[in-house]
This record gives sequence, structure tokens and C-alpha cells, in this order.
Amino acid sequence: MKRMRRVRPATIAMLALLAPATMSALECPPSESSLAIRAPVEGAVFGGYSVFVRIELYRVDPATLSVLVSGVERKADFTITAVGDFVQAKATLFLPTPGPQTIEASAHGAGGTLSDTRHFTLDPPSYFTPDEVMAGVAPVDAPVTVRGEVRTATLTLADRGVRDDWRYFLLKVSNGDGLSLSQSLWGVGARLSAQQIHVERIPIPYPGDVVEVTGTLTKTLFGAEERFTIDPVTSVTPITAAHPPLSDIGGPCARDMDCGDDLFCNRDTLACELGTPINWSGDPRGLNGACDDDADCPAGEICRADYLIKSRDVDPVYGAYLYPEREVGRKLCQVPNRDAPVEEICPRTVTTDDLHSGRFVDGKEICLEGTVFLCVFNPLDFDTHCQMFIDYPVIYFEGRPPITLVGTSVENAPPYKDPVNPAGALGDLPPGAHLIALGTVRWDDYNEWHELHPYKWWRVVP
Repeated sequence: MKRMRRVRPATIAMLALLAPATMSALECPPSESSLAIRAPVEGAVFGGYSVFVRIELYRVDPATLSVLVSGVERKADFTITAVGDFVQAKATLFLPTPGPQTIEASAHGAGGTLSDTRHFTLDPPSYFTPDEVMAGVAPVDAPVTVRGEVRTATLTLADRGVRDDWRYFLLKVSNGDGLSLSQSLWGVGARLSAQQIHVERIPIPYPGDVVEVTGTLTKTLFGAEERFTIDPVTSVTPITAAHPPLSDIGGPCARDMDCGDDLFCNRDTLACELGTPINWSGDPRGLNGACDDDADCPAGEICRADYLIKSRDVDPVYGAYLYPEREVGRKLCQVPNRDAPVEEICPRTVTTDDLHSGRFVDGKEICLEGTVFLCVFNPLDFDTHCQMFIDYPVIYFEGRPPITLVGTSVENAPPYKDPVNPAGALGDLPPGAHLIALGTVRWDDYNEWHELHPYKWWRVVP
């Protein structure tokens, strides 16, 4: 006799739960035309401004389908699929008004007009999501609160090579249907003024942070594109943070990256402070890393007396090509121990997108993590330009050549490459490697991009 296999009670219970969802209508087709709203269920309450609707039809002409949501025809929002006599219409609908709602679906079947009705309620929180803003639910030119996850920050150029002094941070959207790539990546922007960033001390949120932004929702023209922007912003409330908080003015630090984006770490007091931005031709923290003593170097670095920057006449390969009249004969800022653990040299890293966002003060020392795609020797200044990938290049200033083609410039200056440097010649970054590089933030007003110049240490990481 064939033995019967015993089915566990838990399996039976699971099958019972799944059966209604998995049983095909083809197994038990209705005998007549039918129309039914399967979602939402009657009396459902939704904690947002959207509702998922699913309508099933059998032996009904889908061209005759009408879907009224609180009296407004919404059939155009539905995706309709048919398998034989069976038709399914699905859509996620955004609705501008909270409170009780009604869905009325109707169509013509073999026996005449068929219809079904569902009642539900929208009970949204006190904020909109970026997707609700993009769907047109939030009122434009009116006060709103939007909660979302930060993708990145960015800025605009007032003129060729001149940066505006405000910054945008961008809240992600999950559905980019009907949007250009740049609109989808932009999502909902929030504009912080220089006063808010540097005086009121509202930090620019980092990627991965979830924040609530309150302000006036506007549509702003960027070139030929219209994008949603909260401007002015009246408050930014952190909900969750992707990284530990940074020290503000007067807070403790051991290196620049322990401090807020616009602050330096004072190497004597080990406290964060506002400092003067160091431009392309600035000194100390200059393009060659030159120093006279430790005070000229960022916190955590030393001015090594056992190496002096040479002139091009003495060494045409490793001598100073930029600002030789100032640099020749000076010492070099260097990491005390290049073999120290990564966590000691760079306990916190940022991305190439963070660098291009414009969040960092010029001259700040940062640890940049990313992937290298090529290195090119520049015969004009004997720097090696190593380029790293950027995740979202289309939402930053274009640069010349465009950063969409060349990525982020991370430059190795001649004195650091010198084989007679007692710390060892600092090699060029290997293409294809994922690594961390320590160096100085620089704004190149000719190329119109931020770069790391020079870098003073690097290491390949997983």
C-alpha cells in the first residue's frame, strides 16, 4: 500500500493563507461578466497621500472602464493588462486632499453596465514625502514640511568659475517615471543660504541622513528644466543620521574631518574653528604641501625637516613647478606614519560626490574614498592627475573638461613623488582600485570643479 505523506500543520496553515492570493481566476472563472475592486478594501485607512488600487474585470471591454476617485476621472493613471478574457487595472494614486475618499469603477459587460465602489480614508502625517511633492500633491508657493532621505548636496555657478555662496541638499525620490535623469536625481532640493550655513550653523545634511525640511515649496528653473525646491528653508530637523555628528565651533577635534564642513581643526587647541578659506594660490596648505614648521600643516600631520623642496633647475622632474619662488627650499607636510592603521589616519571618509557638493571650505584636509579609473601625467606642472568615479555627476557644475567624462581630479604633486623623500615616493593611484586618499580640498576656478590637491597618503581598501 502506498504510504501517505504527512503534511505538517504549519504547512497547511501557510497554504490556507496563500491560497486566496495564489489561486488563478482561470481555475474558477465566473460564468458572467464581472468587475470588482480588489484593493483597497472597504474602510481602509492610509497614513499618507497615496493609495494602491487594483481592479479585476472578466469579459468586460477595458476601453469602457471608468475610475472615479472622489468624483475625478483617473483611468489615465492605470496600467491595464489582459490575459484572455481577464483584465487587471493597477495604479498607485496620489491624492491632494486628506480625509474620506471614494473609488467608483464601472465598465460595460455582456449584461450591461457593471460597477463597484470602495470607501477609504487618507490620514497622512504632518509632512509630505518627496514622491508626493513630485506627484503634485504638495501645494506650490506655500509653506510645507517634507521628510526624506538625502541623496547629496550641490551648488550653482554665479559666473564662470565663481561659486554661489548658498548650497542645495537633495531629497531622494523613489519613482522617476516621466522625469529626466537630472530631475530624478535632483528630487526635491532645499536651499540653505550662506547666513544659515555659516552664521546660524545649520549643517548641510549628509547622504543617507533622513531629515524634515520646512519652508516654501517653489518650482525653480535650472536651464530649461523646472525642479522642485524648498526656498526659503525655515528649519531642518534631523530624524536619523547616517554618520556620527561633527564638532561645531569650539568643539573637540584631532583633525579637520572631526569638525563641521566649513571648519578647520586648530592643531594647538585641538578645537574646531572658522578659518580663512585657502584658495588656489594660497599658503600654507598650498599646492605643493610646503611648510616651514608644524604650524603650517593640518592637524595630524607634521612638517618633516629631512626633505626640502627642490627647484626645477636642480631636479626638472620632482622640483616645484607651481609657485617655485615661494616653495623652493621649504619643507613638506607629511603623514607621521604612512603605515599606521587606516582607522588612525582616516577614521572618517567622504565620497567624491561629497567633494563636488561644495560643502567643504577650501583648504580643508579630508579623507576621500572612491574608485580610480585612470591617471594622466600633466607635462605642464608635472603633477599626476588621477581621476575617480562620481556617482551623480549630472547634478553638479559641469566642469571643463566635463566631470561626466573625467570624474574627480586627485593630484599627486612632484615633491611627494620624489624617490629621495625620506618618507618614500608617494605613488600614483592604481586604476581600478578602491581606496582612501588624504589630501587638501581645492577649488580650481579654471576647470570649475573641486579637487584633492595635493594628496599626501593613500591606501587600497575593500
